[in-house]
Amino acid sequence: MSTKKERRQFSPEEKVEAIRQVLARVKTVSEVCDNLGTHPNVYYR
Repeated sequence: MSTKKERRQFSPEEKVEAIRQVLARVKTVSEVCDNLGTHPNVYYR
């Protein structure tokens, strides 16, 4: 049997910080997503 993986929920502050880093060109979308452990498609939702 497989076990269900619990979904990670990001706080509004974490979401804003990720967006800020990309808009300020501090990091790329891929770098931010790698740090968060998410897929880049999640960033664009």
